[in-house]
Amino acid sequence: MRTGLAVVLVAAMTACAGRSEAPTVVAKQDTITKSSVLLKRLGQAADGYRDGKDRYVVAALEFPHKVLDVFLTQAQADSAAAASTTDSLHFVTFGPFRTALEPGIVPEVDNVDSVVVFYLGGDTGVYHGETVDALFWGITAFDLFVAPYLTRVYDAAYAARQREAYKQGRLSHSVLPHYRKSF
Repeated sequence: MRTGLAVVLVAAMTACAGRSEAPTVVAKQDTITKSSVLLKRLGQAADGYRDGKDRYVVAALEFPHKVLDVFLTQAQADSAAAASTTDSLHFVTFGPFRTALEPGIVPEVDNVDSVVVFYLGGDTGVYHGETVDALFWGITAFDLFVAPYLTRVYDAAYAARQREAYKQGRLSHSVLPHYRKSF
């Protein structure tokens, strides 16, 4: 056991001794302190696009770190962040983030153009496949899918507040879309 460890250490020292220069930093150093909730939100927003393209996420620094949108260029993201920042909400561009292209997905799997929801009373809602990847309606769906997601990303207290808001009709009609950019 000790002989094996000594061989590994000698091999590592020999490999490192051949380097004449320190590794270079290729990315600009980030100076914004981020909460774990913000990092989860950024990860969820980037994961909504498994296309192998660079994406820039615009999110608020303040809890609950609303994700404004996801953009293909930094210029678009910076413009949206500047236009949306207020005295109480400070939007910042993060990225670029690139999520790997999901292997083995055939075009027929992700080919929804839009979904139309017909509400009782005659109203309709149109949700486009480019921006929405799931719809939830009813308290049962909220409890099964939305609440666990909110608990994981934020915490149980936040999920409970959102559940109460949903029950009281303060979130949207009765359909909750999951936007690719995040909930």
